[in-house]
Amino acid sequence: MQLDGPFVVGEETTGRITYPGHEGAKWTSVTERMEAPRLFAFRWPHYNDPEADVSKAPSTRVEFRLDPTTNGTRLTVTESGFESLPEGERDEALHSNEEGWEIQAENIKAYVED
Repeated sequence: MQLDGPFVVGEETTGRITYPGHEGAKWTSVTERMEAPRLFAFRWPHYNDPEADVSKAPSTRVEFRLDPTTNGTRLTVTESGFESLPEGERDEALHSNEEGWEIQAENIKAYVED
């Protein structure tokens, strides 16, 4: 991800995706909560029209939570709000995002193991 600016609670963050196969795709989110170093949550819109008003687009909420364990730190990623998406798009969005988060979890694991 190449962000245009920092994450700020209550504000929109934009950028471009750098992941292979999706390079250059527009990315927008609104940061909802930041409680460093344990919690980061944002809402991101799901829309097919690149000119859509993202403030009115259906969205899902993603939360990253870090919790200490006896063996290290547990990362929990939760995405919710799929019911706000148009019925015909929910299953595809859920499957696509689930697959994406699995890939990102592997990326995070590789990063922390280096």
